[in-house]
Amino acid sequence: MSEDFKIPTMDEVMDGMNSLFGIIDLLDENYKMYDHNYLMRHMKNRGLSLREVFLSDMLDWLCFLGWGDGNIDVSEVNFINQLLHLNLTQMDVFEVVKNLDAKRLTTLPITFAIFIEYEAVSGNDMDVSIVEALYSLFFITGSYLIVADGNVDDNEVLGLKAYMDSLRVNIDTFNLESIHDYMLDQI
Repeated sequence: MSEDFKIPTMDEVMDGMNSLFGIIDLLDENYKMYDHNYLMRHMKNRGLSLREVFLSDMLDWLCFLGWGDGNIDVSEVNFINQLLHLNLTQMDVFEVVKNLDAKRLTTLPITFAIFIEYEAVSGNDMDVSIVEALYSLFFITGSYLIVADGNVDDNEVLGLKAYMDSLRVNIDTFNLESIHDYMLDQI
């Protein structure tokens, strides 16, 4: 299993983050142009930026995956801190994981829902789907995290694959008609 696992470089991870930040910042700055997007309007009405929502989703994802083997290595915490510009301890990561509810881990992260709605309602004039760029970023950050300790553990690889498979199903089956109910639970 682990022999087939491609380990991304930190440059690939940071390039993905920076590309997505560019898109997120553009949408944050021009959100009034997308006022017909229910999720973005709801998020802004709650005083949140898309960047904050994205960073929260990414933090939940990386803490969940990092703790997936029941332990979070200092190198994994360091990666999370470097990537998200935080200063967490191993105990902080444990607290994040402890406060995640099971539903949050099996439903579509809010950022994905916002991007799905954006692309469906506003169209996408970019060269690549924002949803697919975000999906790829979740995969490469997860891939980098599980090898940050210098060890490719088959259980962590399987956990990454299982989450990404579940995420793909959630993306493919997300129903825009139920968006109002979704938001009551998520933001």
